Amino acid sequence: MDPLRISPSVQSGPRLQSPPRRELPEPVQLPLDLGVVAGTPPPPAPPESAESPVRPEPKPTRPMPPAPPESWQTGPNGSLVMVETPGGSKAESMLPPPIEPPPSAGAPPRYRWGVLGGMLHGVAGLAGYLAAQTYLRLKDAPTSPVLDRAVSSLTSTRATSEWLAPTYQALEQALLDPEATVVEKRYFGGGINGTYLVTLSNGARGIFKPTQRENQELLRNNLEPDHQGKREQAAYIVDKYLGHMGRVPPTVNATIEGEQGAFMYFVPGTVLGHKSGEHYDRIFSSTEETSYHRLSVFDNVVGNLDRHTGNWMVNERGEVVPIDHGLCFPHRNGPQGEINYDFGARTNLNESDKDALTRFMLRRAEITQELSPLLERAAIDAMFERVQGMLARGRTYVSWREEVKNEKRG
Repeated sequence: MDPLRISPSVQSGPRLQSPPRRELPEPVQLPLDLGVVAGTPPPPAPPESAESPVRPEPKPTRPMPPAPPESWQTGPNGSLVMVETPGGSKAESMLPPPIEPPPSAGAPPRYRWGVLGGMLHGVAGLAGYLAAQTYLRLKDAPTSPVLDRAVSSLTSTRATSEWLAPTYQALEQALLDPEATVVEKRYFGGGINGTYLVTLSNGARGIFKPTQRENQELLRNNLEPDHQGKREQAAYIVDKYLGHMGRVPPTVNATIEGEQGAFMYFVPGTVLGHKSGEHYDRIFSSTEETSYHRLSVFDNVVGNLDRHTGNWMVNERGEVVPIDHGLCFPHRNGPQGEINYDFGARTNLNESDKDALTRFMLRRAEITQELSPLLERAAIDAMFERVQGMLARGRTYVSWREEVKNEKRG
C-alpha cells in the first residue's frame, strides 16, 4: 500500500528554540494587618537584580486574625467594614463577602446541570466504545503470546540471521496454517490497492492484498501494470536469501475467503516513518546507522522504486520495518523515471554485506528458480546485475535508477 506520496528531504540546521519566558510582575499584596490604616501606601518592592532574573518567591500572606463580631459592619457593595481597631484607628478590609447558598437551596442550578452533563457525556462515551468494540469484533480476535513475542523480535538490529531464520519460519507457518480460520477481516484503507487487516483463529494477524483489487495502471516505466502482490512475495524471498538483511515481515501467497493475494505479517506497535519523531532524525543521521545501512543495501538489491516515508515503519525501539514492496524489480537498469528513494545515499558495504551478497550470487540458479513464478526473467537478471555492480564498487550506486553524468558518482 502507498498511503502517502511523500519524498522527504532530511535537512540539517539549528534546532528551533522556544522564546524566552516573560516574567510577569508580581501582584501587589494588600495590607491585611489590622493595625494598618486605610490609605497608607504599601512598602516599596525591592529592586530587581540584573544578575538574577529569577524573582524570589513571595512570602505567604499572613492570614487575618479573627475579630470580635461587634467590630464589623456591612459596608457599601457588601464589603466588610471595621468600625474600630484595637489601636483606635479605622480601616476597611478588601475581602469580599462570602458567597454561601441558603441552607435549603442545595447546589446552584449551573452546578447541577454541569454535573448532569458530565454524567451524560461519560455514558455516551462508554456506549460509543462498546459499539466500536462490537463493530470491529476485537473481543473475538484471539491472541498468541508466542507469536506476539516472535513478531516483536523481527526487527531487532542485534539478532543474527541464524537466530532470525526459525522465527520467520514460525510466523510464515502461522500465516499458512490450514487449520486456522478467519475471525476478523476489516478494510485497512490507504494506498492504491484494496488492503485488509485479517486476524486468524491461531492468533496470527496480517495485511492482505487481494490480487483482483490491485491498481491496474502503469505506475513505473519499467514495471508491468499489475503483479504488485507477486513482487511483495519476491521481496521477502530475496530478503530470506540475504539472511533477513532488510527485516521484511514474512509475506506469503494466501487465499482468504475466495480471494488470492499477498499476506504479510502485521507488526504491531509501529508508526509511519515520518511520524517517528526523534527516531527519524537518528535514522537519517548517517549511512552507517544500522537501520539506514541495512535498508539502503536491500533496496538496491530489489530495485525499490517507491521507498517513501509511508512505506516504512518504526517500532518503539526505533528500528525500521520495511513494507510495501509492490513497485520493486524493474525489468532493466537505468533511468527509471519517477521514483521515491528515501535511503538513496551512497552506502559503503561492510564485510557482512559483502559476504551476504557473495553468497547470494553463488545461489543464483536456486534463487532464479524460486522467483520465476513471481517475476519476469528480465527483472531477475537485472537484480543480479545490481548485486554484481555493488560488489565491484564496494558500495551502493545510483546509475541503475537514474541518469548519471559523473561516472564516479554512479
